[in-house]
Amino acid sequence: MEWSTRDFTNGVDSRIEARLDSLRRWNQPEVEDFINTVTALAAGGKRTRARLVRAGMLATLPEPSCADMVAAVRLGAAVELFQLAALIHDDIIDASATRRGVPTVHAELENYHRVSGWDGSPERYGFRSGLIVGDAVLALASQEAVSAGRSAPLEPFFTMCEDVGIGQFLDIRCEYTRAATRENISAIITHKTVSYSALFPLLIGAALAEQPAPETIADLQAFATPFGEAFQLRDDILGIFGDPAITGKPAGDDLTEGKNTFLFLETLERVSEVDARWLRSLRGKRLEGDDVARAQALMEDSGARAHVENMIRHREDSARAILPRLNEAARDSLGELLQRLRSRTH
Repeated sequence: MEWSTRDFTNGVDSRIEARLDSLRRWNQPEVEDFINTVTALAAGGKRTRARLVRAGMLATLPEPSCADMVAAVRLGAAVELFQLAALIHDDIIDASATRRGVPTVHAELENYHRVSGWDGSPERYGFRSGLIVGDAVLALASQEAVSAGRSAPLEPFFTMCEDVGIGQFLDIRCEYTRAATRENISAIITHKTVSYSALFPLLIGAALAEQPAPETIADLQAFATPFGEAFQLRDDILGIFGDPAITGKPAGDDLTEGKNTFLFLETLERVSEVDARWLRSLRGKRLEGDDVARAQALMEDSGARAHVENMIRHREDSARAILPRLNEAARDSLGELLQRLRSRTH
């Protein structure tokens, strides 16, 4: 039986839906708030990480059995659920109000509190409840990974969970210590983005083979690093210049959240001290249209955006150079993902 990419992602969607729906076993009306907010957020996403699991499997098992593919579907769903948990926590950390075009989980729970007229602070309720929701979804991700029935992929799955936690901590620490150097930002991208947006999904899929060839694993690693870095750098540009209707977040949201990015750092180093001080002052501020337009102009006119675009192209080329080393099935799958990355311009 052949499984197309669409068959695979449909299977992943079904597993995510079933895993979230399992929360209804508690049979308590109060839990509906929890389920509804998570389900709305889970409906978005391009399933890129799940597709990387599939690509990793194809690299070591170019003709997978039906049982292999079923296991890959569950592992792909597990990685997507892990991302869901990470996004919920990340939005709390950044105090983001919108994700994937819908209210963030903690913002929606905050709204439930406000319209219901409950006691206490709506904001505090949203943050506290959101943390618990994220933890519960992380547990669902772990359950889904175990349900695949294969032990080898579990090690990279749980290492991924650990690595992202380290990356998130480094990101927060960098923000509070104002230690935004190229080295620190690179370390954050490595742990927080490359790990779960490229490297570990590939290794999880590859681990479905009983004895994957070491050279194939090395090639997947060589592809993952530049691919994951390009993914994050593109995301940083979209966070400032992206169309909210497509990105699902307001333009300039990264400035409000005070994200330390190469784009921001490059801009600070290229503009006047007055403009740099103004850019830093945007952290935590509700931005008006003029603020976003001015920040965009500074990034464009200073050459910072063009510099980061060049960084992206260089990394895309580095990732593409690895493809001929892989078998046809993996090469086609990863080539398609690389093309989708390049087309993410809005």
